[in-house]
Amino acid sequence: MLTRNKKQYSGNLISREGNILHEPETDLKGLAIKKSSTNAYTREYFTELLEDEILNADEIDLSSILSKYKEFEDIVRESLNKGEVTFSIPQKLNEKSAYKFPFRMMQYRGALLWNHLYPEKYIDAPTKVNTLKLTAEKEEDLDILKENNYEIYEKVRDFIFDDEDLAHYGFTTITMPKDITKVPEWIIPFIDVETLVGDNIRNAIILLESLGFQTLTVLSRDYYSNIVNF
Repeated sequence: MLTRNKKQYSGNLISREGNILHEPETDLKGLAIKKSSTNAYTREYFTELLEDEILNADEIDLSSILSKYKEFEDIVRESLNKGEVTFSIPQKLNEKSAYKFPFRMMQYRGALLWNHLYPEKYIDAPTKVNTLKLTAEKEEDLDILKENNYEIYEKVRDFIFDDEDLAHYGFTTITMPKDITKVPEWIIPFIDVETLVGDNIRNAIILLESLGFQTLTVLSRDYYSNIVNF
């Protein structure tokens, strides 16, 4: 399977260094679904789809493949709406001195807030973390938190919106230690579900393009359609 990008393709490897393999192996070159920076579940889901529905299929069923993409979107939405971190962004958090502009790094900002709120589960850099994108860009976006959990509201408001560096970005990210499997309940209403759905599926959009599906990029987000070019 070839793609529009150079050095990004996949196929079944049947020999290595002149030796025939007992079982063919899937060979992925340059594809985002292979990279460690891609969410583990996303990587596994689309690698399996590529193998079963494209590379090893006797006949490629475009309708079935498209339905698998829709199914994946539903899985991501359901998981995020439960507050699970399955589809969070895997990142490396470094010490402040490692960044030229540390406040531009969402994992750095998210870790500062997490450590302020939950010092008993302190994130000590450098380490691997999970990050979620959130939606509260302005102080007034915290009104729902103000109504439901005033104590946390005060901590978030004072820490972010009374700080010149953090206020510029708002409450738009939270970073968690790797052993956290679910975010605190009060964070769930602020999870940027649709952006995270798009982030996860973006890594596999190129597979659809290679099958002839038309795609569209709007405001840096990639969308796919059910229109196929022949």
